[in-house]
Amino acid sequence: VISAEQPPPEPEVLSPEDVKKLDEEGKLPTFTFADNGAPEVTIPENDPSDDLVVKVLEEGDGEVVAETDSITANYSGWTYSDGEKFDSSFDRGEPATFPLNQVITGWTKGLAGQKVGSKVLLVIPEPWAYPTAQAGQPSGTLVFFVEIVSKEAAQ
Repeated sequence: VISAEQPPPEPEVLSPEDVKKLDEEGKLPTFTFADNGAPEVTIPENDPSDDLVVKVLEEGDGEVVAETDSITANYSGWTYSDGEKFDSSFDRGEPATFPLNQVITGWTKGLAGQKVGSKVLLVIPEPWAYPTAQAGQPSGTLVFFVEIVSKEAAQ
């Protein structure tokens, strides 16, 4: 009998209750911040969730972001497995702008519904990050710190 390997289940967005539980158990990455606001990450010892973790670190008071908006954000990203930083707008000294529906799924699902001004932790499972990572792209589960600076509605 030939057994076909089951594809991994599609990730889901973890409920706020489940995120809170992971947080209370010390199972989520944490950040410290340099004088310029640039985050440094501490990755916990446990394996990451198979689902998308969205934790609002600080809620903004701006408009709610829609999946079709373009956002301007300060962010840094690390690979969960080794805590290596692979990208950071802080290192470039300016925020980046992009349409939320043209980025990795974890960003689209994790940032839509957030408010401008919010600072958010995202732990993105590989299927919603770069499932077929090309050269120069990080693989596996990714950790992001994102500060939503502003948004612009789709034209």
